Amino acid sequence: MVEEVYEIKEVVRSYFEEHFKAKSWLRPRLSLVDFLVLSNAQNERLVGDFTEEEVSCLIRESDGEKSPGPRGLKQGDPLAPSLFLIVVECLRLLMTRDLDMNLFTGLHLEGESPPISLLQFAVDTLIIGEATIKNLWCLKAILRCFELI
Repeated sequence: MVEEVYEIKEVVRSYFEEHFKAKSWLRPRLSLVDFLVLSNAQNERLVGDFTEEEVSCLIRESDGEKSPGPRGLKQGDPLAPSLFLIVVECLRLLMTRDLDMNLFTGLHLEGESPPISLLQFAVDTLIIGEATIKNLWCLKAILRCFELI
């Protein structure tokens, strides 16, 4: 039985050394694979926020239908995640605009941290703000605008 610290270290080291040794010729190599690389501009376009102009243009060009096709989207439709992201981005833009205009007041934590007003994860959205009538009316207006999208 191993009792001393150095003996334990040696047993653990030898275990990993023995079990995870691999001859270099057995390891897969990716040196011959040609990966496409995005330019910085392409990457910024993919991960960047939608502008108000892009969202407004999308809304103006829609014909009033909330879902494409005569039957709308079904679960598993490959277009659904993209449309969902566009719609929740619209909600974020509405909230950001109202925060910037001081129409909605988020929750202020200690220190100089920015106020928290919108938390989004997967399909969950939490709108957090001070409990005031002003915030209530503003939130009602935001949700009415969001419903129209």
